[in-house]
Amino acid sequence: MADQSEIFDRLANVITDTLKVDRSRVTLESRFVEELGADSLDMLSLVMQLEDEFATTIADEDAKSLTTVGAAMEYVQKLVAAKAS
Repeated sequence: MADQSEIFDRLANVITDTLKVDRSRVTLESRFVEELGADSLDMLSLVMQLEDEFATTIADEDAKSLTTVGAAMEYVQKLVAAKAS
């Protein structure tokens, strides 16, 4: 099973690639829209990239709740844990 730092690294890589932001700006507290400059299309693209990276599906309702990097991290951790069990 992937550990927290591995999941964060993968998540941060997807965020920096998708949103074209510097890695140093990606922290658990970072807000996608307000701090990382994501718009609705960026968020859709980000969700699709996360689905690819972690080989899973993110429900539309769940995607709406992913407003911070920390929220996305927590969500991905649950998905990875569920797949591992």
